[in-house]
Amino acid sequence: MKGMELADVGIVVALPLELEAVLAQLGTAETVEDSTRDIRTYHVGNVRTKAGNSYRIAVTMPISMGNTDAALATRDLLDRWSPQFIFMVGIAGGANPSNQHLGDVAVSESVLFYEAGKLRSEGMEYRPRSLPGNPLLLSRA
Repeated sequence: MKGMELADVGIVVALPLELEAVLAQLGTAETVEDSTRDIRTYHVGNVRTKAGNSYRIAVTMPISMGNTDAALATRDLLDRWSPQFIFMVGIAGGANPSNQHLGDVAVSESVLFYEAGKLRSEGMEYRPRSLPGNPLLLSRA
């Protein structure tokens, strides 16, 4: 599409500290704000691999905490930048904190979506789903 902005990778972060850490890896990043398109602030930059490949990265942060706001930020990032991959960068929930350090990379083999369910007369019936990780990203990690 003419005039459409594209990124190879989209990154969603939950905390300002995490945003700062990601932006430090991008070097020079442009801040993009356009209230006529959506409410998000994006930071867009490039990274180059040792093999010489260059990837355009678009980064955003939800307006507030929680799964719903993270999902909305992800949807907006997908709509605006059409990245091939999306990463949620931040604190590895559920991992042993004594085994983690700032800057560590944890790649999940699967993601558990635990909020799905149905309210029945006898109470909530939870219907968790496990979604597989992307095999290409797992192999590259």
